Amino acid sequence: MADSSPRPPPGPAGSPSPGRLAGRAALVLGAGTDRRPGVGAAVARRLAADGASVLAVDHRPGAAARTARGHPGPGRLEALDGHARDRDTAEQMVAEAHRRLGRLDIVVTDVHAGLIGGGLATGLDRWQELLDHNTRQVFLAVRAALPTIERTGGGSVICITSSAGSAFTGLHGLAYSAAMAAVNQFVRLTAVDHAERGVRCNAIVRGLIDDDLVDDELAVLFGGDPERARRELAALVPAGRLGTPDEVAAVAAFLATEAAHYVSGVLVPVDGGLGAQSLPRALWPGGPAPGD
Repeated sequence: MADSSPRPPPGPAGSPSPGRLAGRAALVLGAGTDRRPGVGAAVARRLAADGASVLAVDHRPGAAARTARGHPGPGRLEALDGHARDRDTAEQMVAEAHRRLGRLDIVVTDVHAGLIGGGLATGLDRWQELLDHNTRQVFLAVRAALPTIERTGGGSVICITSSAGSAFTGLHGLAYSAAMAAVNQFVRLTAVDHAERGVRCNAIVRGLIDDDLVDDELAVLFGGDPERARRELAALVPAGRLGTPDEVAAVAAFLATEAAHYVSGVLVPVDGGLGAQSLPRALWPGGPAPGD
């Protein structure tokens, strides 16, 4: 059997390149920090480290400000308590980003809730609540932002989704998985519909990432023990460890640059090989390949 001990993460996930996003402006929805920075916060900080002017937005009071606090630059990183739960608030959020930053070239959404839950026994109210939470803000934020992005000659839309949207991950979250699949298809169709206007739209399909979702939701499956959750989840991944928010942010930074100018409508997995296997690493009968 494969060794289930989680491997340590590598060094920093790609060094920032100050200046490669200079003159660009980004709105990152879901960019708050609670106990430690999550994926949205890591993306906001990485885009600013690469030179972009960034507005980090989160619905939790003070969470976006915690992300922005102490950021060394070179790009600006500002904070806004807000959300995109209806058309008015989405349009106000985009208008505020344009007012503060002077333009808008990049939009990133990182909206996730309800990773675990039942199957068809899920109550209708809960089903609707999770579909709304995980899809509504993405749709409204992107729809509100596209006219502004197109007026500046185009740009990049990046939606953070999950491997749960394309395969069973072992977590029984029917509504969440359906919502992630919906966002994935939203990304593809938006890419096609807006390509001629210079807009690229891609999804980053996150795998098992070591952030507050492990502590707050996934640990419930492991007796409320986050360390056990990390250890046993890492055993499912070919890479032998959980990913880091910074590793997702490094891919987002690439998709935001002109180097990805011809990349659109793509679902980019950042999952340590999780989505490429049909048998979890912990169950490989021969263990890792010789020499691993």
